[in-house]
Amino acid sequence: MNIVTRIKKCSAIDLAFLMVAVFWLPLFLLNTYTFDDVMAFTANQHRSYFQIITESHGWAGTAFYRPLIDLQTKLIWDVSAGNFFFFKIYQFILFSLFLLLLRNALAKLEVGIGGAILMLALLCSSRAINDAFLWWVNMGQAVVLISFAYVLNCLIACLVSTTETSFAVSFKEKIGLFLFSFLAIFSKEIGLVVLAVALCIAYIRKNISLMLMLAALFPVFIFARLFVIGEIGSNSGFIASGGLGFYFLSSDELRAAFNDNKYIYYLYNFICQLLYSFFKQPVNGQLIAYKGMLYSLSAFVYALSSLILISNIWNEKNKASRKILFFMLGAIFLNSVLSFPYPRERIMVISDVAYAVIAVLIFKSVVDQLRWKTSESSSISLRRYAVLFAVTAMTLIAAARGARFYLLKISNSIVEMRSALVGNYEVMLEGPRPMPEEVGLNVMEFLNYHYYLIIHFIDKF
Repeated sequence: MNIVTRIKKCSAIDLAFLMVAVFWLPLFLLNTYTFDDVMAFTANQHRSYFQIITESHGWAGTAFYRPLIDLQTKLIWDVSAGNFFFFKIYQFILFSLFLLLLRNALAKLEVGIGGAILMLALLCSSRAINDAFLWWVNMGQAVVLISFAYVLNCLIACLVSTTETSFAVSFKEKIGLFLFSFLAIFSKEIGLVVLAVALCIAYIRKNISLMLMLAALFPVFIFARLFVIGEIGSNSGFIASGGLGFYFLSSDELRAAFNDNKYIYYLYNFICQLLYSFFKQPVNGQLIAYKGMLYSLSAFVYALSSLILISNIWNEKNKASRKILFFMLGAIFLNSVLSFPYPRERIMVISDVAYAVIAVLIFKSVVDQLRWKTSESSSISLRRYAVLFAVTAMTLIAAARGARFYLLKISNSIVEMRSALVGNYEVMLEGPRPMPEEVGLNVMEFLNYHYYLIIHFIDKF
């Protein structure tokens, strides 16, 4: 089958996903590296694979055990000999795999082009999802997203199908659920959401062996943290800066504000992250809706649209869709719970995907109801009008947010690369200060050469 025939066989949804992948490719090539990235490259090139497995995420602090991030960093560094284009290609492959899994999920749900555009708009405007794939040291989130997309496909398959064979778990699927759950929990702590959904799938399918296999991963996760770090979490409770009301405070200021009570602080963070999932406010614990027209409009549209969508969950007639909706709400809740140590927009990756699935399913339900409507019932209820309004408004706002992010990212990256080539690393170092001595000189040489090739190509064409 030649390329022309393949293109003809593609649906509008396939082309929409393909266009996103193509348009996002320049972001991967032009995205600059952060100081954390440079520190990760410096540290991991000198660590052995055994050290990475048996030590904490040391360069970023001892409170984290995320060996798969460091293992991938070291492996690609060793294979590429410091060629940063290998890292860019790998990130783009992860992003493409994520899109492919989501496209497959939409196919299982029989979602039309309108639902696909809604999902792509919501996901491409998500700061958390963009950071997961574009920011190297945050690639643990990318692995979690791919894992969640895989278990989402499995969940949809077992809930949508009505045949007896849908409850049978193949060996391939059993290995897939176990493997992606393992990858998720050792890439980022919120990977426990993936494990929880996988366990629910095993329970629905009544597969005892799969349930035992998956359940065994949780004590392994706990033991690994205790063995490597010496504790499950942080004793201090205030390990990072965060928002409080209209202000963004340091960890010491937060400790004073909460009177050194970390449990009240954890509860505040959970509430903030849960609210952010639906209303896109507060951001990192801080209310910033007043800081600009797009922030204000986004907060208003998301708040109104979320209330409309949530109210329609209870009216969903399709039994399988209703179950998926409640699973997505559960994923959002659990993602918010697991983000209790400090409020960050980038932690809510699973929440953003789950929210998009909720919006798409409710939109699909309304479209199906309109399609099945007979001539005898000509009026469309206010509820359906409200959903259509919510979806349209969210799609437009999300598209505007995504376009703004896209254009700013490209323009700022080019400016930062040009500055770096003349020795100005203020953006990377977050201020006018000298490059710390612990940063590897070879890493900076490879980085500058990578920037030079990109800027040379831009100037030439």
